[in-house]
Amino acid sequence: MEERRGEEQLSLRRQRAAAVPAAPAVEELRAARPWQRQEVLGVGDCRRERAERRRIGGAASGGEERDRSEAARELEGAAREVAVRDGIAGEVRREAEPDRGSARARRGPERRPDRRVERDDHRRWALLLVLLLVVPALVAPLPAAADDGGTATYTARGATYDFALRNTGTTAWQYFAVVAPPGASFVGGTTAVEGSARCVVGPPDTITCGPLSTFGFAPGSSMEFTAVLQSPIACGAPFGFSVSTTGAQPFTRVGDAVFTGSCAPPRVVRGPRLHRAGAVVTITPPLWSTPPEEISYAWQRCTGARCIALRGATGLLRIRTTRRVRAVVVATFADGTVLRSVTARV
Repeated sequence: MEERRGEEQLSLRRQRAAAVPAAPAVEELRAARPWQRQEVLGVGDCRRERAERRRIGGAASGGEERDRSEAARELEGAAREVAVRDGIAGEVRREAEPDRGSARARRGPERRPDRRVERDDHRRWALLLVLLLVVPALVAPLPAAADDGGTATYTARGATYDFALRNTGTTAWQYFAVVAPPGASFVGGTTAVEGSARCVVGPPDTITCGPLSTFGFAPGSSMEFTAVLQSPIACGAPFGFSVSTTGAQPFTRVGDAVFTGSCAPPRVVRGPRLHRAGAVVTITPPLWSTPPEEISYAWQRCTGARCIALRGATGLLRIRTTRRVRAVVVATFADGTVLRSVTARV
């Protein structure tokens, strides 16, 4: 009994260790029956349509393969259609992807020259557009910047010119430049903020001042500037006027400094007068069309028709005397004109 059980156990172990014949993994496919479209997978590139028309659905036998060799060459191998089951469909798809990628890689270089030509054309047109926009701007004169603005006027005193400058823009100036009329040369100049501004001549017809202050010359502010030329210019000739917020060239031209005086020769509008109050005589100065640069007063003592100078009575507006006197007023103007006026005797 125990021996029979041992033999039975031994026979069971032998059955478990014995080799089991493997079942066929793929059924043998029939060659002549067409397959539905969803069970056919096209492998390759653009030859799929040709394979679909022919409905190749499985492996042919050896004789059929020889008879259809010409048709196989037309399919070019890469355009085969094979029937697969679900178990190997994924592998066939993975094998097909590299072929498609290589086909795209082969077609890619054929298109690249056209794209390069298009990019070159775009670059040429962009360069032409830049030239059309930039070159006229470089040739045209520099206009006044939207934020820069200013006005300037001046009066003359011989070769000395007094300017009144005003910032009419929206940004503060740090520098300004005045350009003399043709043929004139600056000797020097000074501003009302001389402690922080430096004026430099160069070239000879241009004087540049700045920086004006720590915060610049604020919008709406006014400033006086005095310049000296080597010789007077023609009456009323304008000066060029430019400003800058940084001092970098070129400055922004904002206009001309215009003359506010009169170019007519100076004249006496009203003569001098004397007033006596006892022994005190006082003079009222004359009135001129243009303020003179210098005025001198001289007193004379008159006897009959003859008048001689009183000693120590020069430059005075009031004297004390009981004698008959008169006054002589001499005015010197910026253009060199000298006018002499004489009072009546009192």
